[in-house]
Amino acid sequence: MKKFVLISFLFLGFSSLALSERPSVCPFGYDQVDRKCFKILNLALTFFEAITACDAIDGKVVEVSSKEDQATVADYLNKKQTMLNDIWLGATDLQGKWMFLSSSQFCECWTNMTKTHGSAETVTVTSRLSRITSLKKNQDVLDTYNAWSPGNPTVPSANPSNCAAMNRVSGWKWQNVPCSYNIGALCYVTLREGSSDSIVG
Repeated sequence: MKKFVLISFLFLGFSSLALSERPSVCPFGYDQVDRKCFKILNLALTFFEAITACDAIDGKVVEVSSKEDQATVADYLNKKQTMLNDIWLGATDLQGKWMFLSSSQFCECWTNMTKTHGSAETVTVTSRLSRITSLKKNQDVLDTYNAWSPGNPTVPSANPSNCAAMNRVSGWKWQNVPCSYNIGALCYVTLREGSSDSIVG
């Protein structure tokens, strides 16, 4: 039996006010690594479902804006010995240019995705993503730093690959994949200045 589900999500980007309200401690269930908090979601999620899942636990899909960030994330994933082969990276080129979600100004991006559950029931999910942000300073971060695997991002094809993922086999380098892929996610939270730099987990 086919069940059609319509999910409309409105996401507001982080304003300067939100930045001043960053927590001083990690949300429940997160591991602290320096001034970042991480939580692995061992679930089969599409890109938009990963955004929703992280948002529901007060986080964002992980973003990597420097060599240091890349090393921190890779080291965390290796220490946790996750069996996930791929996790979502919070970056997309749905606006015609690779940008992180926290820096993108999405107007209305619609995508139709299908997801097959264990019962062979197919759910068609239509997601509306609207991102508004004031973090324009990070707009071109993928121009100044990236960790793409060789040959990535691939050129457009009949199977558009507009979302980014980190791949374990490649040492957590980046690949562009279809946004409808069902893979895991790493949620993160940035703590405010002055928070303890302890490492947990």
